[in-house]
Amino acid sequence: MSVYKPEIQAVIFDSDGTVLDTLNLYYIAMTKLVPPPYPQSLVDEINGRSDLDVARAMIKHYNLDTTPEAFAKKRLEILDSLLPTCKTVKGVERIINKIHEMGIPMAVATSSCRSAHEAKIINHNELFSNFVATICGDEVKETKPNPTIFQLASGKLGHFNPENVLVFEDAFHGIGAANAAGMPSVFLVDNKEKAKENMDKMNLKTQVMITSYEDFDFGSFNWAKH
Repeated sequence: MSVYKPEIQAVIFDSDGTVLDTLNLYYIAMTKLVPPPYPQSLVDEINGRSDLDVARAMIKHYNLDTTPEAFAKKRLEILDSLLPTCKTVKGVERIINKIHEMGIPMAVATSSCRSAHEAKIINHNELFSNFVATICGDEVKETKPNPTIFQLASGKLGHFNPENVLVFEDAFHGIGAANAAGMPSVFLVDNKEKAKENMDKMNLKTQVMITSYEDFDFGSFNWAKH
């Protein structure tokens, strides 16, 4: 097993699909706006994007007669009742709690808008109290794959070099943002073969790829001692 040598001094988690199991809820909301099925290429394109970016992609793909703002507003209205029901991704609590016990500061960097994020965590306040800061998609000019959201989150945690800040992600755009920021990453995927194929096409890299948090080995990284 290869070990990433630079010391991990801070950690940033994406939220949707990485900490919170919300992707099925977003799917339900989307079916009420545009009938499925959705091509995998479109799913990959919108996963990890901001509400407006998702709206723009859907409007373009389906040639819809609406504005991104109106589409996003309708989608958020549908999600209002769904998001508070979300569960955590299996196994993530163990990871977050252990990193917290190690004394390593953590932040959330999500492409979701602040109001949607607050709705999701309403029943998970104890878990999210482990995070020092949260940066949301409506608080940056450009969301993932732009690295700004990760850079801002890192800045909220302290003064760290990017190679010392580990990112947990489940979306190609998120890994692209981590790469652009110069930060190492853990990529949670459904299928390693397909993910590697897409990453090669997109010229992306990750230090660790897992299909479940049960597969995550803390020994893959050199953690700062506190």
